[in-house]
Amino acid sequence: MKKILYGMSLMTIFLFSCSKEHETYPKTYSSDSVTEGHIRLFTANGEVKDKSLIDDFMNRHCNAFISADTFAVEGDINVTYLSDHDINISSPAGQENGRAYTMNNLIYWEHPDTLRTFYLSPLYKYKPLYVDEVAVASSTGFNSIFLYKECLFVQRHQGNLRLPMVNRLHKLSDNPIWDNSITSERVNNVFDYEYIYSADYSIGINDTIMVQEFFINIAAN
Repeated sequence: MKKILYGMSLMTIFLFSCSKEHETYPKTYSSDSVTEGHIRLFTANGEVKDKSLIDDFMNRHCNAFISADTFAVEGDINVTYLSDHDINISSPAGQENGRAYTMNNLIYWEHPDTLRTFYLSPLYKYKPLYVDEVAVASSTGFNSIFLYKECLFVQRHQGNLRLPMVNRLHKLSDNPIWDNSITSERVNNVFDYEYIYSADYSIGINDTIMVQEFFINIAAN
């Protein structure tokens, strides 16, 4: 069993507040608006800079791409601090207690449940604080499985809080099975643009990747 704790140590985890002795609880933070970011388009030849080509691709595949300007978030996410790092997380998916940590100026609102996956995407920069890689039977088709605790990643920005978000759409045009199929996802993270051109990632010569980064703004109640 190989256990990975991304940079965590007693010396690097700090409490959410720099002056916790003055904090009073409970304290609630809620999502209240969206700041829309730019849409970027990539092919095997590099980034597409021509706005007309970007707009054309967007118009042709808008059904598979949920624009941030249609994303209603007011009051959808509510996080209540019960103590320095005991929190309650409420969202459309439900309500649960969790933990709050701050490391390298990034706030982690960690869910309590341990989830499992065969794959952790390297396309995104932020990783959960807790990940446990466990060997599994070869009959699964994998060598190992990842156990992890999901986090909401929260940035500090100009004295406020925000959730960095990514809309990603990948049109596959070189796979004989998935030719012209489209995969899309929306995640709370930061996209690693350098990775898609690294030796560890394969983008088909006719594939297209569209990325939109935006932010869910968080306000104290």
